[in-house]
Amino acid sequence: NLISAIEPFVHAYGMVGVFAIAFIEEIFAPIPSILSFMAAGFFLLPETGSASTILWEAFLKVALPAGLGLTAGAFFVYAAFYFGGEPLIHRWGKYVGISWADVKRAETRFIRGHADEWILFGLRVVPFVPNVAISVVCGTLRYPLKTYLALTFIGGMIRAFFVGLVGWSVGAAYATYADELNKMGYLIGLSVLFILAVWGGYIIKKRRSI
Repeated sequence: NLISAIEPFVHAYGMVGVFAIAFIEEIFAPIPSILSFMAAGFFLLPETGSASTILWEAFLKVALPAGLGLTAGAFFVYAAFYFGGEPLIHRWGKYVGISWADVKRAETRFIRGHADEWILFGLRVVPFVPNVAISVVCGTLRYPLKTYLALTFIGGMIRAFFVGLVGWSVGAAYATYADELNKMGYLIGLSVLFILAVWGGYIIKKRRSI
């Protein structure tokens, strides 16, 4: 069903369609970015051409609109949990040993550290990571907005660029490849979600001990 919906949308609206799908995928986890960007690579990139032409087209028609769409969607989710995360922590945090004071202390950890930036960047580049989960964690922990949006944009462009090239290279069989990759991606995604939860918990616990 997703394939039948995404294909004509990307084919009809081109770069605008890529932007829209990336935006929706960022706030609606069931839409797999692998399928969306592989479809964009198949439909929007020329079948033949020089390497430089293909790479430029992949950047312009897939990576750039995807990065902008992911960033716009990420800001929407981030803002929702930036302002709405506090009541959730007040209500449910005691069950997992986290208070709002812990979250506030974690903010200073984000400002001073660079390791967290590399972790966030890596999570944005990996295609199997549910993007909405990253936005929820960063919004709740109040990750610095400028850094968050910059890493989301750059990481999202890299993700879309390479996945789009894969879609172009495999041709009409992209849907089959995307389906198999998504099946594998569910397991990887669950593993990354666990790592993401541990990451957030580690930062909060570390700030508690200071």
